[in-house]
Amino acid sequence: MDAVSTGGHIVFGTKMNGIGLVQGNPVGSVSPEYFVPSGPLLNLFENLTVTSRGELIVGTSSTPGQFDIGIYDTGFSIVDREGNWSNYYRSTSSFLNQTGLNSFFNVASVKDQYFIGSWGGGIVQFDRATGGFRHYNYENSGLAGISLDPNYYVATGLAADRNNENYVWAVSWSNTTNPLGRMDLRTKEWELFPFVSLAGAGSLYRDVFVDTHGQKWIPLLTNTTVGRGLLVLRNPAGGSGEAIRLTSNQDLGALPNEKINAIIQDRRGEVWVGTDRGIGRFLFPDRVINGTTLERRSQPLINEDTTAFDRVLLRDVRVTSMVVDANNQKWIGSEGDGIYLIEESGRRVIRHFTMNNSPLPSNTIKSLAIDTERGVLYISTSNALVRYSTLEREAVGNMSSLRIFPNPYSYARHDGEWITIEDLADDATVHVLTVDGRLVRRFQSRGGRIAWDALDDAGKKVSTGVYFIVATGNTNDQVARGRVVIVR
Repeated sequence: MDAVSTGGHIVFGTKMNGIGLVQGNPVGSVSPEYFVPSGPLLNLFENLTVTSRGELIVGTSSTPGQFDIGIYDTGFSIVDREGNWSNYYRSTSSFLNQTGLNSFFNVASVKDQYFIGSWGGGIVQFDRATGGFRHYNYENSGLAGISLDPNYYVATGLAADRNNENYVWAVSWSNTTNPLGRMDLRTKEWELFPFVSLAGAGSLYRDVFVDTHGQKWIPLLTNTTVGRGLLVLRNPAGGSGEAIRLTSNQDLGALPNEKINAIIQDRRGEVWVGTDRGIGRFLFPDRVINGTTLERRSQPLINEDTTAFDRVLLRDVRVTSMVVDANNQKWIGSEGDGIYLIEESGRRVIRHFTMNNSPLPSNTIKSLAIDTERGVLYISTSNALVRYSTLEREAVGNMSSLRIFPNPYSYARHDGEWITIEDLADDATVHVLTVDGRLVRRFQSRGGRIAWDALDDAGKKVSTGVYFIVATGNTNDQVARGRVVIVR
């Protein structure tokens, strides 16, 4: 690491201990002081999730376990709402040091229980309230790992149960016997479920997502990571009778591509599936297993612009991650093409963020996580972790006054930025008016915050002046006002 001498002191950087300081001109052996700023110990961010506390859990990397190379002290981090980092690595945690665990890359949470999956070392449960750890592997819980070695457990899938808050689900990669597990938080015991033959010979479970109907959506891959579609289970113990395999076949799901990288359920109950070639959406996910051919067929995102060269939005985008904000808009991370913000119905790209028009350090997005209460989006890229804060957030219970920023807004100084209007009630109508009462723009909000591009209904810049923002609740019983100064 680099070192400099200043004022008779030696300052040097370290790999895992922050900044070192040796005071004076030492002779012989010395004991440096170390200063660790609040932040990650490593510039590795593979998987993210936001907890019910509004905290961010960061899984670092699967590389050490997956390839037996690189840094072996790859733990996980928790970032609280004030931005303070707590790092749990072998070098900072006596529990992880004693167990010798590393390669933490997958994360999930249920209430105060945080689950972190490793590549080869099983699953760790961290009790946020007490700070206690529990470790689950083949020896102490029956969680069987890869077929060749049951002690080598690779947790490629971790998910909270959206239908039952007492359950967390896990997928054991390359396990062809009992690849799906469910832990009951009340008993802290795992129940294992057999491989469903409907998934097809040569298929492996890769991940798991649980919808509000209790259905398990499981992406399928071969051992060479070729996509094999999607397995949907209602009762994992019920076998193929309560399951269906969705593929690119028009009568069996019409997936845009059979390699599934991300699954979300939006605020209207639709399930969106991100693939290596675009997105498919299931309007009635509860009818996928037992419904008609049409009801189990995914729908593409059709561009509302009838003159567009390609009417299917994001047709050739390799989707890597997706989240839903408080306005039911979708944030889509991609491989090499940045982030897309899609409006609620999936018919229009609202914004497209890349390295060229935003502070994104990379166009390759590894993971997205969202705090809808505060309107904060966390972005893991191939180069760094980014926080984006001008998002729709959860609605307020009682609208009184509006917060508007930046204010004043200058087209020259704030080029590329939008005006944020927040502290809105759910389903509020927002009017932008001139001082003489002329309507400039109108929005409908489904959350506590919206963004205005500072353009009128014709898509043109407005004149310099003061503009009034008036928001009314859906029953007209709440009215909130604010104003913004715009400089052209």
